[in-house]
Formats: sequence, structure tokens, C-alpha cells
Amino acid sequence: MARGAGAARDRLAQAVPRDGALAGRRLRRAARSRGGRLGAQELLRQGERRHRLRAVHRGSAQHGAGDADPHAFTDGLPGRDPRTAQAREAVHPLSDRLPGGRRDGARSRAQVARRDRHLESGRRPRRPCRLCRPRRGRRVSVPEGSRRDASGRSDGSAPQLHALILAGGQGTRFWPLSRGARPKQLLAMVGERSLLVDTVQRLDPLVPRSRIWVCTTADLAPQVRRELPDLADGAVDRLLVEPSGRDTLPAIAWAMWQMRRHAELVAVLPSDHWIPRQEAFRQALAEAADLAREEQQIVTLGVLPDRPETGFGYLEIDGTIGAAGGHPADRGAQAGAANVGPSAELERLRVRRFVEKPDAARARQFASSGRHLWNAGMFLLPTEVFLAELEAAQPDLAAALPGLEEAAGRGAEAQLAERYAALPRISIDFGLMEKVGLIGAVALDCGWSDLGSFEALAELLEPDPEGNRRRGEVYAVDSRDNLLLAEEGVVVAVGLEGIAVVRTGDVVLVMPRERAQEVKQAVEMLRSAGRGDLL
Repeated sequence: MARGAGAARDRLAQAVPRDGALAGRRLRRAARSRGGRLGAQELLRQGERRHRLRAVHRGSAQHGAGDADPHAFTDGLPGRDPRTAQAREAVHPLSDRLPGGRRDGARSRAQVARRDRHLESGRRPRRPCRLCRPRRGRRVSVPEGSRRDASGRSDGSAPQLHALILAGGQGTRFWPLSRGARPKQLLAMVGERSLLVDTVQRLDPLVPRSRIWVCTTADLAPQVRRELPDLADGAVDRLLVEPSGRDTLPAIAWAMWQMRRHAELVAVLPSDHWIPRQEAFRQALAEAADLAREEQQIVTLGVLPDRPETGFGYLEIDGTIGAAGGHPADRGAQAGAANVGPSAELERLRVRRFVEKPDAARARQFASSGRHLWNAGMFLLPTEVFLAELEAAQPDLAAALPGLEEAAGRGAEAQLAERYAALPRISIDFGLMEKVGLIGAVALDCGWSDLGSFEALAELLEPDPEGNRRRGEVYAVDSRDNLLLAEEGVVVAVGLEGIAVVRTGDVVLVMPRERAQEVKQAVEMLRSAGRGDLL
């Protein structure tokens, strides 16, 4: 193994020009000092992959397309780009449109934006870049009940945190309550307010209303505007509209492109989840925002699993979650009622990989492993990092964004709709996150529910003595363990067990509770039968 590590160090050292550049020497020292602990493959993966994956043309014969040093240019002066602005624009037109116009376009990975800021100022960085220091998950003590300022940082000096709420889904698994004209996020599924309004209000005071943005489709924009009229306050309208739904990655990419001059750090959040322990959520979100700022990397919030679950994707984490704090499921069970505060410690973790929805056996394994979190679809995105990673992973999608902006600026709605419809229909997990080399994570323990089915809703309703969970005007005779919902009219159940009955003004849905995930199939059948009026 020593021979393999030595060969890896030699190969890594060759990737750094020996011209006296300070950062190059630092990289070679890091390779030598860490080679005894890291195997050859790990050393190459952490070094060569990050430095050579996105090679950049430097305008000199000293550097080829595959051996660019992200710390120094060919004149040996760190961070000084000898090219003209026109030459930089020709090589990296997308990168040079990032916020502030200060990027030189010569990035090997997205975190090089952080390098540019301190090198252009003539000062050495406060800490080595993240390639040159070991990465470990660490535990950060957070005083229970403490609050941070609106930027998500106690000293207020960091870039302010903005929130992007995704509100364009159709919620077909909640049909017939959820319809195309009024989907789940616009309904008061639990309590008196819509899930969208709940999502906005739980961010206070971490993210004020003036820094909250909402992305939705053109069909839903008028209703979202009525729910959140203050999105139009100020100089910029913070309601961002997709001409049509193209899944989460195009929606986030289009929104982040429009936000790029206004927001340096964005929390991307779904609009239709239920989170009872809101202070715990805000503490975890603030910690994730700090991690994203400090490391200039994408960070995700993963939910501590308290049961085996086949309906969610998972995040596999490097190391063990909560090694000093007991089993994650035990901590979740101890959290108890909605008013319990956050855990005293928050962990900074690293995502090893994204895992598809498992079968029952693997779900049981994941829930007890101490190395898996539920993928809740919540991300902290430094704007420059996200756009650079998007350009690397989905170049066609990234290249389409300026054209969308140009059409929107001219008011050419038909052309905008045509161009947007040509974007790939792809989720952010498949299209981007699985391709990013380094993603941080913070574990979330807040009673989270994705409200992804009627069965998930049933878990939030108080059962009667017979185990029936009900809402609306409902009567049950000799019936137990049913879900009985009456949006309009009356529901009467006699001799039923384990059945879900959902009544609206024009539809009655009846099914076994264990088949609640199959509602989408009924929706597709009605669509094929030409009954779009019911959808």
C-alpha cells in the first residue's frame, strides 16, 4: 500500500506546476503529509479529480487542457489572470455572468470562486482551500433555544440567506382533495393555513419575507399571488414563474438564474411538507447555511429516519451519524411532542451517495444503520457554486438559461414557453446531485413529514377510541382503523375496517388504506378516459 500511495503522490504532484506558486507548494505538502493515511485511489480521487475534472485553458503553452492548476496562473502569481476580459468571455461565457461580474471564468470546480475573492485582494486565505485540508464531519454545539440573525449567522457578516420555495407540483397522490387548479400546497391539510403559507411562516425570523422567493407554474401563479401578496413588494417581483412544469432541476435552474444578482446563498425548500418542531428546523437550516457559506459547497438537509420507509429516497453518509449521541431513531422517538426544541448538537456530515427508494428489507437495514438519512429534497445552494456545477453536469440546460432570460425580457411569452418546453424533464437528484463530487449534509430531527399520501396525513390526525382518523362531518358505526375525510357533505361508515373514504363535492374515493400510494393510477385512468374535468 505504501508503494501505491507513493505513486499516487507522484502523479498528484505532477498535476501541479513546479513554478514556485504558493498554492502549488501547499498542495504538494498536503499530498505528502496525507499520503500515509490515504490509499492511492482516495488520494487521486480527492486531488486529481477535483483539480483536473474541469480543466481550463490558461492561454499559455505551459498548461494543457487537462493539467490546469486551480490556484495559480502561468506567470506564477496566484489568481492573476493575464487574459483580456474578451478572451475570458470567449472561453467561459456562462461563468462570467455570475453575480458581481468578478469571476475570471477559470474555475476547475465551483469552490474556486472563494479562492478568487481572497487572492484578488492580495491577502492569503484565512484557511487553506478545502482540497488542502482533511475533511471530517464535526459536531457543533448549539445552545438550545438560541436564535441567529436573519442572515443565518450570529455576527451578521456573511452573505444573507434567501429562500426559494418550490410551489409548482400537482399533488396527484392527494386526489380528489388536490386538483390541478388547487393542488396540495394550496390546501390547509393540517391546521388552518395552507401548506405554502406554513412553509413561509416557519422561516421567520431566520429568513425575512423580503428574502423569500417562490417558484410556481403559470397556471398556479394567480393563486400563489393571492396566498402571498407581499411577493411583489420592493423593486423585484419574487414570484418566479415557469411557463410549464419540467420537474425540479429546470425549475430550480431557471429560478436561480433569475435570482443570481440578488442572492448569493439560497435555501431551496418544498412547499408541501409538514414540520411541527419549527425551532429545530430553523437551527438545522442555519447550521447548513453556515456550512454552505464556509465551504462554498452544496449542502442538503437529511431527515433522521425513525422507521423503515420504502416511500423515500435515502442519503448514505460517510461515517456514522450521531456516534456520540445514540441511535438516530432513539433520538427521534425521544423528541416527543411538537413543542420539543432542537437537539443540543448538530452534525456536519458528508454525503457519500444518493440511494433510490428501497424495498422493505433494505429500508429496515437503512433505518438501523446509523449511516442513512431520508432525502427530504432540501438544499443550500451557493449561487455561483450551483450555476458552475449545473454547467458541468447539464451543459445544454445551463446554456439555455440566457435565451430564456432574453425572451422573458422582451415579453415574448410564446417564445419563452417554446424554449422552456424544450428543456429536459429531470429531477435535481438525478440531473445534478448524483454528479456533484462533494455535498455536505446536516441531519434534521424535527418531526418532518412529506405528506406524500393519505396514509401520511392519517398519521397526523388524532385517532378516536376505535382508531378511526377523521375530518369533517363523519359518523362511524362498528368501524375501526379507517381514514374518513369529508370535505363537503357527510360520510357515514358502517362495519368498515382499514378503509379510506374521501368525499369532495363531485367525487368519492374509496380504497384500502394500505393502497393509498396507488391513487396516481386512478388519476391516470381518469385522464385516459377523458375526465380531465375531475382532475
